[in-house]
Amino acid sequence: MRDTNLKVKWIHKSLKQQLWFVFEGKLTTKDAEVAIEEWRKQFNLMKETSAVIVWDCRAMKGYEPTARSKWLEALKELKLQIETVWVISDSPFIRMGASFLGMLSSLTINAVSTENEIKT
Repeated sequence: MRDTNLKVKWIHKSLKQQLWFVFEGKLTTKDAEVAIEEWRKQFNLMKETSAVIVWDCRAMKGYEPTARSKWLEALKELKLQIETVWVISDSPFIRMGASFLGMLSSLTINAVSTENEIKT
């Protein structure tokens, strides 16, 4: 994905497919829309299966409120294919935002400080 502050990639770990979103800087609404479209494409390729979602927010500096709203819509839309969500961040602001998304989407979102803490 060009011209955005994030990267999307698949990683296969512990016999599970993990769809990683690596954020840098501030997540804009445009970035969210581009990433969510890629997310939909990837999930369409793997119908009938679920994946672990990882949001690597260690280099994230914040997000626009409308970007967060777009993520919530995507979580609800793609919920049946999401096994669990992990967010990697030390920022209380980002962790709180992730917890809020989890509450509104009724998905479990686990916050950790490092990649090694992810348990799948």
